[in-house]
Amino acid sequence: MLSINSNIFNDYANHVLDVEGGKTSNVKDTTAAKQVAPGQVHTNRGITWNVYKSLATKLGLSNDYNSFLNLTKDQAKKFIYQFYIDVAKDLPDQTAMAVTESAWASGPGQATTNLINALKKLGYPTKTRKAAALVASKINDKDLAIAVAKEQQLKYETLAKDNPAKYGDFLKGWTNRSNKLLVTIQKFKPSFFNLSSIFIVATIFYIISKRS
Repeated sequence: MLSINSNIFNDYANHVLDVEGGKTSNVKDTTAAKQVAPGQVHTNRGITWNVYKSLATKLGLSNDYNSFLNLTKDQAKKFIYQFYIDVAKDLPDQTAMAVTESAWASGPGQATTNLINALKKLGYPTKTRKAAALVASKINDKDLAIAVAKEQQLKYETLAKDNPAKYGDFLKGWTNRSNKLLVTIQKFKPSFFNLSSIFIVATIFYIISKRS
């Protein structure tokens, strides 16, 4: 599991903060807009008002609206890290960031779908989240992270195609977000744990092949 101070997590968190920007009261973001009075800021640094209220105390922050408006980048990283813990802490580091991104954008259910679809396209079909996590720990982390990110982009494109009136205006921004995530993933350095896992699996296959 990544620490909040790890390079990979901070690279990902900086990506989120970059693409999310600061405060927004965009009424087209209907779900978040319903959380506040018309015209009020409903999202700050990618954190909605409801999410802020639900986690602020747990993260050592005041859960009032003024504190939400004055959310700093370091404080926002605490929310991003908690989200990672909730949805992807059991996955290899780089893949975990791509799955966290999917869950951040489209919910944990879509994140699981993206993970399973990505594994299938890489030649590792699985049916459950638990099985997917097990397989993920034994294959190339970066390749899987990229595949998961591409699945999320397909989700964006499907949403825009199926309901252009509601989602069409968002596609350009979503695509920009996907492209920036792929750049971020390319910069990730593999963790020692994942390299060790790949080495162990390769060694086992080598020993088996020698005996057969």
